[in-house]
Amino acid sequence: MSECECLFIGLSELIFKINKDGMILDCITDSTGSSSKPPGYYRQPLEAFLPKNLCIPLRQSLAEAFRTKNLQRLEYPLTLPSSQEHIGDRIYEVRLIPLSDSVALLELRDISETKRSEKRIKESENNFRQLAENLVQVFWLRSREKTLYISPAFEKIFGVSRQWLYENPNGFLSFVHPDDLPHVMEAVRRFGNGLMNIKYRIIRHDGTIRYLWSRSFPVNCEDGQETRTAGIAEDITETVQYQAAVTAGEERLRTVVTNLDAIIFQIDKLGIFQLFEGRGLYKIGLHPGQYVGSSVFEIYQDHPDFLGKINTALKGLDVRGIVNIGGFIFDYIITPLNNSEGRLDGLIGVITDITEIQKASEELEKAKELAEQANRAKSEFLTIMSHELRTPMNGILGMIDLLLSSELNSTQQSYAKMVFDSSQVLLSLLNDILDFSKIESGKLILDSVPFTLREIAELAIHYISPKAKEKGLELHLEVASDLPVVVQGDPLRLRQVLLNLLENAVKFTEQGSVKLVVKNSPKLNGTDDSDGIEFSVADTGIGIAEEKLGIIFDPFTQADSSTTRRYSGTGLGLSISQRLVHLMGGELNVKSSLNKGSYFSFKVPLPKCLC
Repeated sequence: MSECECLFIGLSELIFKINKDGMILDCITDSTGSSSKPPGYYRQPLEAFLPKNLCIPLRQSLAEAFRTKNLQRLEYPLTLPSSQEHIGDRIYEVRLIPLSDSVALLELRDISETKRSEKRIKESENNFRQLAENLVQVFWLRSREKTLYISPAFEKIFGVSRQWLYENPNGFLSFVHPDDLPHVMEAVRRFGNGLMNIKYRIIRHDGTIRYLWSRSFPVNCEDGQETRTAGIAEDITETVQYQAAVTAGEERLRTVVTNLDAIIFQIDKLGIFQLFEGRGLYKIGLHPGQYVGSSVFEIYQDHPDFLGKINTALKGLDVRGIVNIGGFIFDYIITPLNNSEGRLDGLIGVITDITEIQKASEELEKAKELAEQANRAKSEFLTIMSHELRTPMNGILGMIDLLLSSELNSTQQSYAKMVFDSSQVLLSLLNDILDFSKIESGKLILDSVPFTLREIAELAIHYISPKAKEKGLELHLEVASDLPVVVQGDPLRLRQVLLNLLENAVKFTEQGSVKLVVKNSPKLNGTDDSDGIEFSVADTGIGIAEEKLGIIFDPFTQADSSTTRRYSGTGLGLSISQRLVHLMGGELNVKSSLNKGSYFSFKVPLPKCLC
């Protein structure tokens, strides 16, 4: 190996000071930049140090450097011995820098690794370009000022050339749907906080709308400063349209299922409800979706025959049967559901209410008609008799009232008061019978007039207050602040129901309290109803035995015969109240336990008055 080759191997950079004739004057061979005059090279021509095939272009460049007084540069490959640490071909950069008319610097630097890195980068860029050019998604790379690269898919999705975007870096914003532009601009504004992931629509020049899903991220240089943005935009129009079609189909199916007067359910192969729909659910006190996620084996453990059919269906067989749930008789059909591979995936069942079919017959209909005729005759008779009796009774009450206002001694006052009170009880009885008869005969028609909810509640409390005070009971009224001030309905019949409930509460309570609550009830009859109002009366009285709760709304009935003897009454109050509430569009409910008080409540629609 020559001495110059050893020098090339040992050092990555050499700097010589040479004269115009190419003679070496100084040599800098270390990182400190110190100069020296190495033996053997001082005052030697370039040919003594450099390979001969480099000297010819080097002398030409040296002459050009002195002529133009500008830096001259050339690259030179050098093959070094393979037995050394640096193996194979090396590439050196030669730079000639004129310092004066007769002296120049000659710099030789090993740029082999730089060249290899550039080659790898170029190969990587070629691979990347091949990948990007074949993507169905749009890939882009841009700086703050311009678009550096955009893949061919841009032309297919946006319908314009890539050159157009290179010339209009922010031009893609003109394609964004006006309704989505604020969303996109906000995402762009916030992009500095990290990744951007947005979905939006574009309107092509031909008027078609496409849905895009765009993700982008910053590309940072080594010092952490953001220099570029890379991103990918995917055309998801077909996916969005497919999802919309599926959603619409599911919604149509759900509408059909929800409005069927039946019960439709689906369970998986473990017996877990996946679907629980149909208007038939309301008949048994359930609501759509109530059992979704629950096990059929836990919910219907008291119906072994039905569960037996479920197990049979889970073996892949169609089954049919009848089951009694909550007093309703249902016919059901259960069919296995198989997946695409033909394996059992679950069951689907349809349950239909056949209660009326089971119970109905022609003879029953005839008997029912006869009973209705007899009932109508009874109601008409009671109506006539009540009218005939109420007229003279009003006269009696009027005369007794006059008598009480006259000058009577204490004994006479007592007797007259007793007659007056007894006459009022009798008149109340006649009024109850008349109301009941009207309801039974279908002749009672509700009014629909504006009235104030709070006023009706306060009047009811005011009316019952003396009786409560006489017994030492606390009387409370709670009216929600968010109630409409004026509503539309029948205030007379509403007050009648409230008075019936309050009078019963005071009558059957010896100590404690009675409370009337009025509040909003958006949920009415299992559905959303913003006009729903809930009324409740709670007391701390004698309560009602659980086995008697089923008969308290029957006419002329009280929970216990001893109650009738002790507290008197006709047993019509609750029956009339229940029917009036029903006419108003609600249902009168009761919760009670013996010796623990009672809680009566009802919800009725009372629309806000727009007057």
